[in-house]
Amino acid sequence: MTAGDWDEMKSAQVEINELLIARIEGAVVRPGPVLHEGMEKIEALRVSPGDQAVAFTTDLTPDNDKECRLWLTRIDAARATTVAERTAAYPDWTPDRRALVYFQAAEGGAKGDLRLGTLIRRGVLDEQGKIEIQKDAEELAGVMFSNTARVRCLRDGRIFFNAVEFTLPIATKDADVERERLFALDQVRQSTLVRMIPRGEEENMPKNLTFFELSPDEQRVLVGGYEGEVSVLTIATGDVGRLQKAGDYNLMAAPVWRNNDEITYARRNPVVEGKQPSRKAEIVRQKISPAKGEHETVLSRDWSADTLESIFSGGDEK
Repeated sequence: MTAGDWDEMKSAQVEINELLIARIEGAVVRPGPVLHEGMEKIEALRVSPGDQAVAFTTDLTPDNDKECRLWLTRIDAARATTVAERTAAYPDWTPDRRALVYFQAAEGGAKGDLRLGTLIRRGVLDEQGKIEIQKDAEELAGVMFSNTARVRCLRDGRIFFNAVEFTLPIATKDADVERERLFALDQVRQSTLVRMIPRGEEENMPKNLTFFELSPDEQRVLVGGYEGEVSVLTIATGDVGRLQKAGDYNLMAAPVWRNNDEITYARRNPVVEGKQPSRKAEIVRQKISPAKGEHETVLSRDWSADTLESIFSGGDEK
């Protein structure tokens, strides 16, 4: 970096992103120790089982959000440690809280949409919970790399992840029309990848499966889409229930589980007689058992339209 570059940075308005610990005391949030700060946007974080450590990802550089850097810090640490570079945004901990599983782009590969990647398991904590990064990681599967790939490790040893199933060769212009699928890797019981969504149910799922989360009992998978789609997959049967279809504007609020039978999501308000509603959507709590559409509670009923607009406005940029 030259002196001129430094002078330009000093005169520019720079956004600093922080990861810190805070405590909620009544209605007051009290900030605590800062675990990390930097210019790169923090994409995701994952607390370890037992709450000893935090894994998180940032953009690789301030101007590169196509790849991430995977960091690790203990709750009581003064600074974070780099685990890997050129990773996807959404890693996960193994149930024994000793290792991280994540996707990493092939070194030296192209920076476009067609890049090879590897699903990796790497030990990061020793038996006492201290940071100890393994030099030799275990390669579990090969994929076409996507920065939005998500990994979730189940208590029974299976690993779920979203990926596009490509047949090579493929034209670059055809890469963005492929539908993502949900896969399970079980090295204990099976040596092959298992497709979790039956082909007959794929149309009831969003095209992109980035926002998927397992229920607390790990029996179902909740999936949200970039256009507000919400679907629930029952793992044992492969049945998919669709709570909300894609609409004419995006809703980026990803759905979440509240318990095994309740979710919270952004429910789109309908267009009436061709007129757009004054409020795009409401934040609702909804039971998905025994029947969808029942037992809905509107959490945002008393929120202003401006507050709701500020929540959903980020979706139009995708």
